[in-house]
Amino acid sequence: PAGGKGQGKGKGGGKGGGGGSGTVTNLVSSDTDKFTFLMPLINLVWSAPLQLVICFTMLAFYVSWAVLAGVCVMILMTAASSFLQKRSVKVQADAMKAKDARLKMQTQLLKIVKIIKLYAWELAIEERVTDLRDAELSKQLRYKLWSVGIFISFSLSPTLVSLATFACYTALLGNSLDAATAFPALSLFSLLNLPLSLLPILARFLAETQVSAGRIEAFLLAPEVPPVPPAPLDASLAVSLRASRLAWPDGTEFLRGVDLQIPKGQFVAIIGKTGAGKTGL
Repeated sequence: PAGGKGQGKGKGGGKGGGGGSGTVTNLVSSDTDKFTFLMPLINLVWSAPLQLVICFTMLAFYVSWAVLAGVCVMILMTAASSFLQKRSVKVQADAMKAKDARLKMQTQLLKIVKIIKLYAWELAIEERVTDLRDAELSKQLRYKLWSVGIFISFSLSPTLVSLATFACYTALLGNSLDAATAFPALSLFSLLNLPLSLLPILARFLAETQVSAGRIEAFLLAPEVPPVPPAPLDASLAVSLRASRLAWPDGTEFLRGVDLQIPKGQFVAIIGKTGAGKTGL
């Protein structure tokens, strides 16, 4: 523990210090998996735009300027999904923080499960864990709803693009839609289904990986554990500690006005309720 603040800041996950055991568990079990999900689709970052450009260029040969209507619809749907993605990133960051708090509580409870049973604290502890779990589930539900919006926006894109293109070709340009134009155009639209259907999945994985990368970066950039302080000047003392305040690296204060001197050979027991600052001391 140090007396001042010193925390790393990630690009995607906001503030994040060294964290407790719950944060570390979440980083290992959840955040690292986001990169595993993203890697199989990472090539879509360049291949999907290339497929779209090729398909729209060939469509222009068959439906002329009517292809611009499809391009405009795709741009509008992309803008809508971009807005939804930004909102989902923020909601996901909040959901991961709630998960950290819940895992931290559960890890601490497992360490003192005997004490909980001896003092019959099961109901009180269950209520606290339930509150943390309900808060996490609420944030997870919000994130899933934003993800559904992203998926719907991209799933509707192929249908709306083809509909806008054919409507502009027949209604605005006054052309007749014959078999020589319709079937090649429909084949090209079917080729557009793959990149347009995979883009929402890629966008979701990119958003999740961005948040996870920020959280991992914040953890890795957090200050190292302070070195062991020098031995007391008084040779008769085993421990000598005087501090106006003690705080974790993220600035959370856990003790104030500490004046502790323990002579050599003296047996000392530190007791107190959970969260009183025993571990920090």
